[in-house]
Amino acid sequence: MVRRLFLVCLFLLALTPAAALAQDEPDTDDAESNGETGRVYGEVVNGTEDGGDVGGLEVVLTRFQQMDAVDTFATTVEDDGSFEFTDLPALANEAYLAQVTYEGIEFTSGMILLNQEPDAERIIEIFEQTDDSSVLQILSRGIVIANANSDSGMVEILEIIALENDSDRVYTGDENGQVLRLAMPENATEISPQPGFDYGQLTFDEDRTNVLVSNGPVQPGSHNPMISYQIPYEGTSTRLSVGTAMPTATLRVLVQEDTFDISSNVLEPAGVQQVGSDNYEVLAIDSPVIGDSFAVEISSLPRENWNLPVEMSTFLASIAAGVGLVIGAVLIYQVVQRRQSVTEPGTAAISDSDDPERDGMDIDELERERLQMATELNKLEADYERGDLDKDTYHVERDQILEELRKISLRMRGLDDS
Repeated sequence: MVRRLFLVCLFLLALTPAAALAQDEPDTDDAESNGETGRVYGEVVNGTEDGGDVGGLEVVLTRFQQMDAVDTFATTVEDDGSFEFTDLPALANEAYLAQVTYEGIEFTSGMILLNQEPDAERIIEIFEQTDDSSVLQILSRGIVIANANSDSGMVEILEIIALENDSDRVYTGDENGQVLRLAMPENATEISPQPGFDYGQLTFDEDRTNVLVSNGPVQPGSHNPMISYQIPYEGTSTRLSVGTAMPTATLRVLVQEDTFDISSNVLEPAGVQQVGSDNYEVLAIDSPVIGDSFAVEISSLPRENWNLPVEMSTFLASIAAGVGLVIGAVLIYQVVQRRQSVTEPGTAAISDSDDPERDGMDIDELERERLQMATELNKLEADYERGDLDKDTYHVERDQILEELRKISLRMRGLDDS
């Protein structure tokens, strides 16, 4: 249902110019009487290897006028996966959405505008399910320092998450039904998922009250969910505490040049990234340890009567128009490039160093050790949440694993792990 509403919102955005000229459009009844019709047809495919048959499933086609669903049609999928709807009204300011519900999960076609595409072919891909958490990873968390409001004393922040399900199954969550786990700053307020956040309801973990948890399935492929929130500040500075609660390849904090200053003792400067016509300074850390938190100092904030020229609402509107997706794509590209720099022969790994021990060490072996320890930590967390471990044992073993992970991280950065 959330996915359907989001697509309708996109539809409304697409129709803004047409809506402004609504007085020039023919009346709906008149248009229907003129016989303007179209067809929606296509195929339902099970994208999971050795997945179940699609024949006999139901495709529901919903007709929308603005935000209102005004009509629905249904048909049964043939044994070869094909389906078809004919003689559909093809009007301006209207749209259709085809949907298949399989094993309780909705799979959609995307929005269809028959007045622009009267013979619309769509493939609806469905998938089997899995509760294996190893298929889901955050490739990057991009934390954008978007604005500061001196009147309210709040820094406004937008998180753009590059999420990947690298399997051919829908990830439905662990044994507790938890899917995404995002550690928020302890002092974050006004936490709000942005348009396109189609991952179920958000709640806070009962044991770790700053960890935001979602319960909606994640389909195969790459996704860019976004969340906004605020943190308070006094004077001209504040501290942003960033944590991790699930495997994350890279964590970045970004701020537009010539606005505010950011610094950290843990996150390292990662250059300047151009997004559109703007440049963003970047701090980053690779493979942050689950459960750890990292402080980022934000300074040069306004004392009073000052706001960034782009207000948060305008900023979020531009995000919805594509800026957020661009940043998300940039973050994914950087992660891929960084992976290649580690794995390809003859390329520098992570960073240059004059330390002979670092130059000769096996980065791949350290990465394998890190992943093994991270897997052990995830298993420990799962065992504790199931009640298989008592609290004292859990904390002792968790501290041991975190210490090993810290040592590996230091060695990967060419620092002393003693």
